[in-house]
Amino acid sequence: MTKTTEYAFYGATMRCTRNSWSAIGRDGIPVLTVWDINFDWPNLRYHRKPVPADLPYYRHSRQFKDYIEHVKHAIEHCDGHFYGVYNKRTTPEGVRPWHGTNFQALKMWIFKVVSFDETTGEFEADIIYNSEYPPERAREAA
Repeated sequence: MTKTTEYAFYGATMRCTRNSWSAIGRDGIPVLTVWDINFDWPNLRYHRKPVPADLPYYRHSRQFKDYIEHVKHAIEHCDGHFYGVYNKRTTPEGVRPWHGTNFQALKMWIFKVVSFDETTGEFEADIIYNSEYPPERAREAA
């Protein structure tokens, strides 16, 4: 699957398919790319790590600013809810994460932001709905 087709599942169009990691869906709820390495599966929590201060070019990039705006939109207009497009890394550790990735829409996986740092981009979100596994099965599968 491609990132474009997975975002289209939610009626979302990214600003730039190569560099965008978020958009707003047809129902006004943000769609965010979520990376497998940031999941705490036993607790059904997603933790996006902060962008290091030594990466100022990324902190000032359009994709980072859009991602931050979409997380803020989720908090301010959607009770913290957003949809996730899962980016599963298929490359060995140490290889740039955008090489060899596999995108898949988490078909109706809904997250809720529980903490957010607008400066660093760090946030935590709970998985609150998942059409594929009820919460107890997701914990068992982890």
